[in-house]
Amino acid sequence: MKLSFLLSFLSTSAIVLANTQNFTLKCFAPNTVLEDANLHVDEDNKIYIANVSETATGQLLNNGSLAIGDTIMGIGKNYLSLEADSTSFEYVNSWSIENGYLKLYGSDFHAVPSGMDGIYVLGSINAAAGRDDVIPIAIKAEDSSGATIADFNPESGSSSSVLSVLGSQTFDHSSASMTALKSSVSSSNLGSENFVKLFGALGSGLVALIMMI
Repeated sequence: MKLSFLLSFLSTSAIVLANTQNFTLKCFAPNTVLEDANLHVDEDNKIYIANVSETATGQLLNNGSLAIGDTIMGIGKNYLSLEADSTSFEYVNSWSIENGYLKLYGSDFHAVPSGMDGIYVLGSINAAAGRDDVIPIAIKAEDSSGATIADFNPESGSSSSVLSVLGSQTFDHSSASMTALKSSVSSSNLGSENFVKLFGALGSGLVALIMMI
């Protein structure tokens, strides 16, 4: 009986701490000029939506961050970017997947004209709010077969803050571009300190569970 409880506890903890699989960020904007468009990262590290073949692939981490490659997505002046380009830029850990759709702060997104014909910049639901040239879009989280991936909400897991896979990401205030330091998100690069915290938390939970049985 005790063994089954312990196995169940360990299994649940592992699920809570897992990241999502990699997925393609697929634009969903039916009956608009972006109906067949793709999201992609350009050279300036901003996210654009246009009728191009390039796509963006990402992964949600257990702390609620969105990683594109080895870089964490941030937001500045309501626009999404992989690089700090303003003093308002910050990294956000409020991403989730609901019913197969990527959400930020629980909401969808705005596609805002970039100034170049047919090309839009990805912003939060608050970007250019009230403008009549903004296109509301949703973003599907699709696996390699085109199916949407499972829902993911780090805030629903009480153990999601036990293990952090983010390294240092800071501003260089002496740089005009304020380029953010890239951080590896590979779980194989976890430091020993994080492992100690993880197993310490699991151990405390196991002891408490055994005492209750």
